[in-house]
Amino acid sequence: MISHVFVGVNDFDRAFRFYSALMSELGHKLKFCEPDKPWAGWMAEDMPHPLFLIGRPYDGNSAEHGNGQMVALLAPNRRSVDNAYAGALANSGSCEGPPGLRAHYHPNYYGAYFRDPEGNKICVCCHDSDEPWVSGDDAQLGEKLQLSEAQATGLRRRIKILRRFVSGVKVRNPGFDVASSFGFGAKGSNIFRKLDIRVEDGKSSILTLVDAKDLYDRDTGQETVFLFFILDQIQKQYVTDDENDDRSNLAKKLSDPWRDIAFESIHI
Repeated sequence: MISHVFVGVNDFDRAFRFYSALMSELGHKLKFCEPDKPWAGWMAEDMPHPLFLIGRPYDGNSAEHGNGQMVALLAPNRRSVDNAYAGALANSGSCEGPPGLRAHYHPNYYGAYFRDPEGNKICVCCHDSDEPWVSGDDAQLGEKLQLSEAQATGLRRRIKILRRFVSGVKVRNPGFDVASSFGFGAKGSNIFRKLDIRVEDGKSSILTLVDAKDLYDRDTGQETVFLFFILDQIQKQYVTDDENDDRSNLAKKLSDPWRDIAFESIHI
């Protein structure tokens, strides 16, 4: 249906840096870049169309973003949605809606919304469920992720705990938005490597990576330790003595509700 999408920009170099990072996360390759025109385009690895293009308007006038206009890009999984959103904000983008389920579209719709440095609105979304993480056969999950069946059992249990915990944080503390996603080895690898924990409060955002072994190599009675271990990682990475450090203040503010809800969320 679609041949290509063109997004107008004024500062081509800045926009190229922004979209290069975004397209790399989504697995798309650069088809061409002609700074003299200027314009650039990306394509999926296995098909010539559609193309995603950026550049200055053909008529030579300034590019302007419009209300009600948005380009939505598919992500291969929810982890990629989270990473694309974090990368967009790190490259001078602005939030229009953090990653999360939008069940009013359909039960598995997981998306994030942001604007590029020019103000163009972009959505990155995934339509697939990640339910194999929380239900199904442990042996099959272990085989898929190159874990033993016992490790897969521990991993699945902790993911259930983490989901319940994250839901509790959001319900009890509406000022926080907490999300988790799962990381692997090299792109395309099934080797489970890390857990990403993202926390936002509308003012700042923090992202903490937790080694996968801390999810599947703990005894079944150590779920409280597991939740507090994650909090400890957040504190070590972000807490400073600078009272004007927004990310440090967010990590400090998170501590008490995280501890309170952790004690209530360890039973599945």
